Amino acid sequence: MTEPPGGDAPPVLALRDVSKAFGAVQALRGVSLELYAGEAHALRGVFPLD
Repeated sequence: MTEPPGGDAPPVLALRDVSKAFGAVQALRGVSLELYAGEAHALRGVFPLD
């Protein structure tokens, strides 16, 4: 992992060990994400109507 912008500043948002299942299908397991001030991110998944 790279050093966050601003040095030792804490993340604005931190998600840790996220899991998501749709019935028997495990879509996510153990996912972590940290967002820091000054960063830009996009998350995209498949939308069922696409």
